[in-house]
Amino acid sequence: MRKFSFYKVFFSVLLSFIFFESDWIQAQQIQSHLTENIYMLPKRISSDSFNYLHNFISTNNSFAIGNTNGVLRMDSIIASSVEGGRSKVLFEYDDEGNIKNQLFFHNIGNVWFNGYSDFYYYDETGNRVLEIRLEWNINNWDTLSRIDYIYKSEGKLFQYIFQSFSEQGWLNKFRQTFTYDSNGNRVNTLEEVWIENKWQNNFMVEFYFSEVNQQDSLIFQISDNNEWKYFSKTHFYYNLQTNFLEYFLFKLWAGSGWIDYLRRSILNDLNGNQIEHLEEIWEQGNWTNSVKRIFSYNGLNYTESAYCEIWNVNNWIPGNDIIIIENPDGFSIAFITHSMNIYYLVTSINEDISTNPDEFVLSQNYPNPFNSSTQISYQLPMSGMITLKIYNVIGQEVAELVNEVKQAGVHTVQFDGSNLASGVYMYKLSAEGRSGNFVSTKKMMLIK
Repeated sequence: MRKFSFYKVFFSVLLSFIFFESDWIQAQQIQSHLTENIYMLPKRISSDSFNYLHNFISTNNSFAIGNTNGVLRMDSIIASSVEGGRSKVLFEYDDEGNIKNQLFFHNIGNVWFNGYSDFYYYDETGNRVLEIRLEWNINNWDTLSRIDYIYKSEGKLFQYIFQSFSEQGWLNKFRQTFTYDSNGNRVNTLEEVWIENKWQNNFMVEFYFSEVNQQDSLIFQISDNNEWKYFSKTHFYYNLQTNFLEYFLFKLWAGSGWIDYLRRSILNDLNGNQIEHLEEIWEQGNWTNSVKRIFSYNGLNYTESAYCEIWNVNNWIPGNDIIIIENPDGFSIAFITHSMNIYYLVTSINEDISTNPDEFVLSQNYPNPFNSSTQISYQLPMSGMITLKIYNVIGQEVAELVNEVKQAGVHTVQFDGSNLASGVYMYKLSAEGRSGNFVSTKKMMLIK
């Protein structure tokens, strides 16, 4: 049986004050008229837990879980587990382009049910100052929690305070305080929990940067009887030519020194988008495969889809694990799930790109993963000879979808994989251009 990623176990066991949505949800606990079937639902990681996760492994030094005047606005996100459970997030924006509401649904028995509703409030500069979460309870929305954000004069987030709601009113749970260096990098995160009517240290993260202002490492410490004790350390390594993050190494404190635990290797595209994560666990003197995540992006570098696989003895199989989505506008969200698909609202910018293409683009298939049938779109800035072919993981051609001259514009073709086995496939677009040939390949997942 595969080991869970360490930080997932650490969140759910050691830090009980940070709550996830339930692993297993029994149908009759949500609506009494449903059957007694049990569904595994994707778990959306709450914003407080998400920030905690970033303290462990992320080079993203900003705290921004929201869209502030991005080029694209999201319509929805759908997360699907291997067991067939699904969760959905719908977005609503204010006149300034900030997310003002996120509504979370769970799908049980092919019926969508309310889960949570998060409301966001901003100051005149666009900084989020308040987050209120409501929880659906049979047929009413109950107030669940709030987060208040406090900023320094220069706009840097100084502190946020998490409170839960009860019959006694708002109750302090924990707060995080942030310190920055002269370059604006966060160099310290201090979390305190509210115990016996006072704030008490819980954990601290120290961030270190290189001479060229790249995050070099972070050290995670836990408070034990008012004494700070090492827990983990993460080192980050970058490509010398591109400066893109190539991998990080996660170590645990063993009392007298650091020992290897987890390594994540990262494959980037030419724009610096992370298109593949490979995580390995250090076991008995060797790195052992654990989790692999695949990401796809649109032409504006916004995430379109992601899915993960887990290592099972000697091969990769579909599995559930943490997937983090990070977009160029600062929006971030995380689920424990198998796959995520992000859908964007049609904007004038997006329409211009679609109807007047000035470059070759091969888009990610939709839906992905898919069951038997999916659509593949591509855009051409000029007419020319086009081929679009499907290959299996060992490079064998299994289908040819296009082999003819196509006019400039946006084209969509349907692919029927009903005669193929479940697994990962590649689709490859080849086109003739004035300045040379264009070739682009993307991955897709067929699940039956």
